[in-house]
Formats: sequence, structure tokens, C-alpha cells
Amino acid sequence: MNKRLRTSVVVLGLTVLIGGVITVIQYDKDTYKERHLIEIFFNRVKQYRRWATRYDKTASMFKAFLALISIRMWLK
Repeated sequence: MNKRLRTSVVVLGLTVLIGGVITVIQYDKDTYKERHLIEIFFNRVKQYRRWATRYDKTASMFKAFLALISIRMWLK
């Protein structure tokens, strides 16, 4: 991962979980084990054609539809 990108991610208060290929970077193994939950979520979200193809023109509508999908999945 680019060093400048890594720095900007840290400034935002996020944690980088994927180590570099050349240099070994420390990461939290417990957090990394939960990564599959995020991957499963996005896999399920992609089943909604409107979201997967990004039909919404504005970012606010895109986020709102993502919220609706999330609520629907949570209620199931």
C-alpha cells in the first residue's frame, strides 16, 4: 500500500489491516478474523441490482439506498 495513502488512512483514525508485500506491517489478527463479515455483507448487497450498478446519480441517494438494503438485511 502506498505510504501516502497509509498515512491518510491513519489520519482519519482508521486501522490498516492488510500488510505490505515487501515489508511486514503489524496488524490486529482478531480484527482481521472478522473481515469475512464485511465481505459477506458486500456480497449480499451486490444482489441488489440498483446498488451494484449505481443507478443513483447523487451520493446521498446512493447512501440512502445502502441504508435501506442494510435495514432490510438486518430485519431478515
